[in-house]
Amino acid sequence: MMYFANSQLAFLNWAVANAFAILLVALCSVVIAAAQGSADSCEVVALKLDMVRNDFLAAPAEQKLILISRSGDGERPSLVGRRRLYAVRKYLLIQGLADSRIITAIGDPVAGNGRVEIYALGGLAEVITARKRADIPMGFCDNDKEDRKTYQLK
Repeated sequence: MMYFANSQLAFLNWAVANAFAILLVALCSVVIAAAQGSADSCEVVALKLDMVRNDFLAAPAEQKLILISRSGDGERPSLVGRRRLYAVRKYLLIQGLADSRIITAIGDPVAGNGRVEIYALGGLAEVITARKRADIPMGFCDNDKEDRKTYQLK
């Protein structure tokens, strides 16, 4: 009986140690990615924009959603910024926001990756980061060719 209890305790210690190691590796990965300024994936962009849309649709009709594109290191602000704004704005319009409630602007450059900042209800609601000199990945995340036709500035 004592052997059985000791083996259970040893297994429990092993399981806890492995779970802790997995959690530590995951946490380190997130911290490293944040420090390197990694860009948002298509799924993360969709999630962020859907959360903003859901919160904003419940807001009074006179409220505005402000999208500000900021270029990153080594990017030309006007071209890449317009493309990113177009993609985010188009996604929000397709998802049901009224065109009259969305304001877009090109902001000052920032260090690191470029981004689109979304301001709603008096504050910063979300930040979407992009790879250097790249469009923000948008759409259904599994049909890149079709998404490019829909969400990229022509």
